[in-house]
Amino acid sequence: MSLRILHFTPTVGTHKEIIPFESPGTVKFQKAVNEIGKKLSLALENIAVCPPGGAAMIDSDYTLTVDEIIERYGDRFRIINRGVVG
Repeated sequence: MSLRILHFTPTVGTHKEIIPFESPGTVKFQKAVNEIGKKLSLALENIAVCPPGGAAMIDSDYTLTVDEIIERYGDRFRIINRGVVG
């Protein structure tokens, strides 16, 4: 089982640094996003994830594995707090 590194950048709030997140490639993307949300004190239902230059990911994207997400979108993502921006 290989470990993959995802890079998340929050776009709302005081934390602006890239947050690296190491995860096995077989883990569901939703679990990775949930863990990042915990680090940022955000509830999963308030998080939107966007690849650079792209629209927010849809519900079915969260059911993909980390390997599938990296293959489809790359390893860098923006985190948006939907509870703040509407």
